[in-house]
Order: sequence, then structure tokens, then C-alpha cells
Amino acid sequence: MRISKELFDVACARKCISSKEVIERSGISRATLSNCIRRERGAPVTIGKIAKAIGVDVTEIIDTQEVQP
Repeated sequence: MRISKELFDVACARKCISSKEVIERSGISRATLSNCIRRERGAPVTIGKIAKAIGVDVTEIIDTQEVQP
């Protein structure tokens, strides 16, 4: 899974939360967050931690172009 940068930014804006706060609340590193958004796929549990830190469902931040039925 990979996080959509645009959807991540919108979710954070709606909740008035910064990337730094997401990192602190989720307990992941800045590099891990960056990798999930920009380059590599993230483990489902990691994506779940990020979504929980923002306060949204995972489906609201994942890159749906990567998800194929």
C-alpha cells in the first residue's frame, strides 16, 4: 500500500494536524512516513497507524490507483 500525498494532505488539513504531529501520534519515523507517501509501499499496519493518528479510515488516504481488484 502507498499513501496518496494529496489525500494525506487533505486529511491532515481537515483535522488541522501537521505531518510532525502525525509522526508523533503514530510512533513512526519521518523516513517511514516519507517512504509510504513518496517511494515505497508501506506495511498495512504502518498505514493503519498513520490513518489512526490522523483520525481517518485507511481508505481515505491510500493511493487507489495502486489498488487493483
